[in-house]
Amino acid sequence: MHRKVLSFVLLWVSLVVPPAWSQSTHVEPRTVNNLLLCSWNIKWFKDTGRDLTKLAKVITKFDLCGIIELQSDRVLEDLAVALEAETGERWTYVQSNRTGHASYIEQFAFIWRDAKVRIASGHVGNVADFADLFRHEPYVASFRAGNFDFRFLLIHTRWTTEAEREKEVEQIAHEFTFFRGLTREKDLILAGDFNYTHGSTKMEPVTDLDQMVNLVPSGTKTTLKSQGQGFSSWYDHIYVHVGATQERTGKGGAYDFVAGLGYASTQTARKEISDHLPVWAEFRIDGIDDD
Repeated sequence: MHRKVLSFVLLWVSLVVPPAWSQSTHVEPRTVNNLLLCSWNIKWFKDTGRDLTKLAKVITKFDLCGIIELQSDRVLEDLAVALEAETGERWTYVQSNRTGHASYIEQFAFIWRDAKVRIASGHVGNVADFADLFRHEPYVASFRAGNFDFRFLLIHTRWTTEAEREKEVEQIAHEFTFFRGLTREKDLILAGDFNYTHGSTKMEPVTDLDQMVNLVPSGTKTTLKSQGQGFSSWYDHIYVHVGATQERTGKGGAYDFVAGLGYASTQTARKEISDHLPVWAEFRIDGIDDD
């Protein structure tokens, strides 16, 4: 009598549970009818110390990215190459003048998919700062995607010297009003690292502007803790005038690249990528041009 021997192979399924400090990795899907826009403070973004392949994997979730803390003229060219390798599409960028003082210099930049976004007639350049209120003069550029044309204004307030940071917030509120009244184009997106939470009284010059809304949901944490694991402050915002910018869908947030790229530690991600998450918002581009 032959005995049949049955071998059982036990398959262990390992369920990966994200750490308790993880945030959302959801970003709305890209379609022909929407524009996904983001603002990202990429800490000390220069030729060394950043994995451009990983940066590209994050930025490709969007169509247009405003970059803060750029510190190299060459690295954007390398980032565009990495984005094109990741997507098979052409990407274009513009960057601002160098801003700051001799001891610390930054630039702003915009980088975008050529197939979805193009630079449009209008303003491109740093904001005039005759009173020398800004350490880093904000940067504005005009864009068009589908039937949606708009200006995109980036700011990075100083972390040091809070009294001067307050003046920067006050002045950017004036600049927002100025640009909205300058031409017939009323769609203006103000975004960046304000170094204040949305609910801070120091943000009232911006938040008290008529019909101003933050497209990043209340309480979103956008910075990685300097010590320990997890996220801390809500310093990064995207503001629009709700009466003018009908193209907004109301969907937005902060993309947790720590979880999205598979990091087990926010401290490692902070060192290799940035101490800020990109904040994003969705806009419709298939409606009528209302201005």
